[in-house]
Amino acid sequence: MQLQFPLKLALNRKPAFDNYFNERNRLAVDAMQGLTQGEAPGFLYLWGETGTGKSHLLMALCELHAGESFYLPLAESESLSPEILKGLEQFRLVCIDDIDNICGEQSWEESLFHLYNRIREKNGYLVVSATSAPRGVNLGLEDLKSRLMWGAVYQLQSLEDEEKAALLMQLAAERGMQLHTDAAAYLIKRCARDTGYLVESIEQLDRYSLARQRKLTIPLLSEWLQHNQAL
Repeated sequence: MQLQFPLKLALNRKPAFDNYFNERNRLAVDAMQGLTQGEAPGFLYLWGETGTGKSHLLMALCELHAGESFYLPLAESESLSPEILKGLEQFRLVCIDDIDNICGEQSWEESLFHLYNRIREKNGYLVVSATSAPRGVNLGLEDLKSRLMWGAVYQLQSLEDEEKAALLMQLAAERGMQLHTDAAAYLIKRCARDTGYLVESIEQLDRYSLARQRKLTIPLLSEWLQHNQAL
């Protein structure tokens, strides 16, 4: 049984569309980048398993529209109140992440439903994310569920392990390092499989290997993994 180490990485990259490395989801990315270019109100629903980059894309979109957007991570809903949704229609763009976290919470569901209507009345833009398709989200408020199905829906796909390995080798090569296939596979099997964290791992490995004047071999990767585990 392979052990997976929960790497304690601080993501240094600011989420942006140009550092989202997954061509499988090009249609969703294009739709998000072109969302505010139309005259009609816009609503997008992104769904996919953990690690497909939903949060990255929502934050990238808000960064693209800095000053006129609001990003709300509902993964933190336990420390928030539905009152936070009041007045958000003043922003041209609102991105609400992980709506699964408020399923069954009547006050949250009703507040989100009314926010949707207010944004629509103001010809604004709303993007939400979840781990399930709209029909599969366990919401108690049927009117809200129906609203979620009104706009464009995109399922985000994960990269296969072979694609992740190819990406890691490409990123390493761009930094002047050589990462062999077996070493890339070793890294993927033993750390978080989220593409964003794998990309960040190459950046940290670049500094780690340079400081020790060693190549990216499996022994070095093992040492680095243990080092991060001990932090």
